[in-house]
Amino acid sequence: MRAVSWRQAEGSLGIAWQSLGEHERAAEALRAAIGVSEALGDTRSAAALLSSLGLSYSARGEHEHALARHAASLALSLQCGDRRGQGVELGHLGNTFGDLGQLSQALPLYLPISPHIS
Repeated sequence: MRAVSWRQAEGSLGIAWQSLGEHERAAEALRAAIGVSEALGDTRSAAALLSSLGLSYSARGEHEHALARHAASLALSLQCGDRRGQGVELGHLGNTFGDLGQLSQALPLYLPISPHIS
């Protein structure tokens, strides 16, 4: 249980650093929490933490790194059957492609989730 508590603390710390604009510190904490999640076999948590790391990269303008983290998060969400996580990551991928000016790649990512938006 210690590893689970540590992972949660690191993940929360990463999100806190992110909100303070401390993107590198956020990324360090999130990477540590991802490593623990992977070691524990907690795919859903690893996917959520990868998503947060992708947002951290986007906030720094490192969109290619963000795309890689969001794609990895989507793959894990698909693997564990997390439909909410899948929708979130499709949105994040679309937003990141939009940030890169690649709207032709962004639009198809929004289509699967658009019927579920009210």
